[in-house]
Amino acid sequence: MKKHLFIIVLSILIGNTAFADGYKIKAKIRGLKDTTLLLGHHYGDKKFVVDTAKIEKDGYAVFTGKKPLTRGIYLLVLPNKSYVDIVIDDDQEFTVETDTVDMVKNLKFEGSEINQKFLDYQLYMMSMNDKATKYREEIKKLQDAEGDHTAEIEEYKNKMKELNPEVQAYWDNIIKNYPETLLGKLIKMMKDIDIPEPPKDENGNITDSLFQYKYYKAHYFDNIDFTDSAVLRTPIFHQKLENYFTRVIIQNPDTINKEADIVIALADTNEEFFQYTLQYIFNHFTQSNIMGMDKVFVHLSENYYLNGRAHWADTAFLRKIGERVVKIKPNLIGQKAVDLKMVKTDGSWTSLYNVKAKYTILYFWDPDCGHCKKVTPKLHELYEKFFDKGVEVFAVFTQVDKEKWEKYINENAYTDWINVYDPYNFSGFRKHYDIYSTPVAYLLNENKEIIAKRVDVDVLEEILNDKLGIKE
Repeated sequence: MKKHLFIIVLSILIGNTAFADGYKIKAKIRGLKDTTLLLGHHYGDKKFVVDTAKIEKDGYAVFTGKKPLTRGIYLLVLPNKSYVDIVIDDDQEFTVETDTVDMVKNLKFEGSEINQKFLDYQLYMMSMNDKATKYREEIKKLQDAEGDHTAEIEEYKNKMKELNPEVQAYWDNIIKNYPETLLGKLIKMMKDIDIPEPPKDENGNITDSLFQYKYYKAHYFDNIDFTDSAVLRTPIFHQKLENYFTRVIIQNPDTINKEADIVIALADTNEEFFQYTLQYIFNHFTQSNIMGMDKVFVHLSENYYLNGRAHWADTAFLRKIGERVVKIKPNLIGQKAVDLKMVKTDGSWTSLYNVKAKYTILYFWDPDCGHCKKVTPKLHELYEKFFDKGVEVFAVFTQVDKEKWEKYINENAYTDWINVYDPYNFSGFRKHYDIYSTPVAYLLNENKEIIAKRVDVDVLEEILNDKLGIKE
């Protein structure tokens, strides 16, 4: 048995309670004594402790407070770090009792009828999961057995299919009977969107192959009550938000910016929801390893943080965001690269825009850079492979020691691509291309638009193979 058992115990308002001005939660965990329990709550994917209580001689730990707890799923944490989830609604005086042997079967409540109903729901779902597991096991046995068992396998598959509408009907009943309670809202959030059949023409052919995906995406958040911030003190909204922005929508920055605006607008009906949703999207894509997601950072920064809508952000944080936007906005994917007028090894001037090539690799490097010494030979091999297919390298030496630079490129035979540097600090390449370390490579198309940035040589090769239609 896993140490962490997740049991959701809900306390939901039915009429007025005797402890309306605060909270009083009595907890008894048989098998524990002479120890302390913690009371915390979920907030998205994180957990926070709000109270502690010592188990007294009668076996009970009593959590009390003069002010009501904010509504949501709370944690009754045992010394071994396992915990019971307690979802608190407006009714904040109740007793929960169980033991460390079987926390579900021995769970009991006093003072909350709906808690018992939710426990019934939990036990019902466990029984349905047990049935589904049994059917899968029987199907596996029949598939591994000798002979033809097609009819029997089909019978078990049909039984499995029958479980889903039964569960959905059970969920719908709870949602119907308790629509304004946290119990009803939690169940509704977990419920899938009902997707209609796609439209068809007179011959029965589907006229829009993406209809169901588009419908699902458009209605994904229909079951979320964005006016009730108690939803944030559950793990469910965070999971749905994460699933939407990582699996449901296309991982393209323009698409993400559009969808982010839509979801943030939904959350803007509640200040806490607005803050949580904006911060999640901002942090998620700021930390993303997917190339081009800095465009999302710029969009959210300019439209929500730097215009004053993120009122919780302090001045120092906003200043850092503003500085970062200035550095990366000129070199976002899709932007036309800023022209660089630089000096060649023979002392003559040239520019990035003078390069006539299908694709240009803009490469910032320094011979004294240890990583550059590993990357530059690989890039030169790539250059030799793709030069006759319309690929050029505009190699920018980021320092000013011309003698050392020339010696290095001559010794290593890097003289066949375009070598340039900026001895007078005229071009502003560090600012335009956010160069704070080396090596850094950008890939530009024929129009000098950025199509890839800060990628290693292997990724450059994959992109060029794809763009040039080369199969390997």
